[in-house]
Amino acid sequence: MKHLSPFLGILFIGLLLVLGSCRKDEIFPPEPAIEFVEYFVYPADSGLYRINFTDGDGDIGTDSEDSTKHIFLEYRYLDTLTGTWKKYLVNVVPPVPPATVGDSIYMEFSYRIPEVENVGKDKALKGEINVRIPYPHFLSAHTYFYKCWIYDRAGHKSNVVESQIVYP
Repeated sequence: MKHLSPFLGILFIGLLLVLGSCRKDEIFPPEPAIEFVEYFVYPADSGLYRINFTDGDGDIGTDSEDSTKHIFLEYRYLDTLTGTWKKYLVNVVPPVPPATVGDSIYMEFSYRIPEVENVGKDKALKGEINVRIPYPHFLSAHTYFYKCWIYDRAGHKSNVVESQIVYP
């Protein structure tokens, strides 16, 4: 009986490990979903935007040969005269076709997401994306935030998330 006790303890621990390693496959919708984690400003030159994502059919990102952009960040600033949040317009100088002199574009950053492969049998993906954004020094006097969304390879658009408000 004395020798049986250590054996039962080891068996119990082994059983817990086996049962604990069995996990149910996570099920997510085919459209990507994102959650804002943080935006951190590096005062000298850039900012780091972090989001978590899920995608039920696992088609996030593109291979290195494809230059398609799948993550978008839109800069919004507080117009102190009207008290409203606005997209920032940047004049196109010199004009880049098809823009003409005097045209403006909204300040929006877009990036390619490298293809993410899931090694398991389940196609669903869950992970984190970190994006380093160039810091617009000419905007340092603005109170601002970023909106962010992603697309998967099938063209499904995620929800839109917002960073915290950054004060000058």
